[in-house]
Amino acid sequence: MELPGVLSMLLMHSALLSMFPLLCRDKMAVPYMALSMLSILLYLAPCGKQHIKKHLSRSMITFSIVISYLCSLVLHIIYLTVRPPEKYPFLFEAMIMNFCFSHFLAFTVYTNAKQWMLSRQSTSRDKEKKLN
Repeated sequence: MELPGVLSMLLMHSALLSMFPLLCRDKMAVPYMALSMLSILLYLAPCGKQHIKKHLSRSMITFSIVISYLCSLVLHIIYLTVRPPEKYPFLFEAMIMNFCFSHFLAFTVYTNAKQWMLSRQSTSRDKEKKLN
C-alpha cells in the first residue's frame, strides 16, 4: 500500500511538534498553531479528499493516524496547561521529543524497507528479462 501523502503529512506534523517547545519559549505559539492548522487544511483540501480516501482504506492505518494526532493533541494540552515537577523541569519537552523521535524512526524504517523491497523487485525483473 502506497502512502506517500499520509506519511509526508505525519512527518511534517512530527517535525512541527518537535519544534513546539522552542517556539513556545520564543513566544511563537500562535504562528505555530496557524501553520499547523494551515498544513492540515491544505492536506484536507477538496482535491486531497479523494487522495485521502484512496490511501486510508485500511482501518489499522486510519486508527494509528488518529491515535497519533490525539497523542500530539494531548501533549500540546499538557505542555501548555500542566506545570512540570520541580525535580524534572524538562519532562514534557522530553515526552514530546520521544514522541517525535518514534515517528521519525518509524518513517525511516518504513522508507528504508520500502526501498529495499523495490531494489529486490527490480533485480528479480532483470533476471526474468535475461531469461526471456
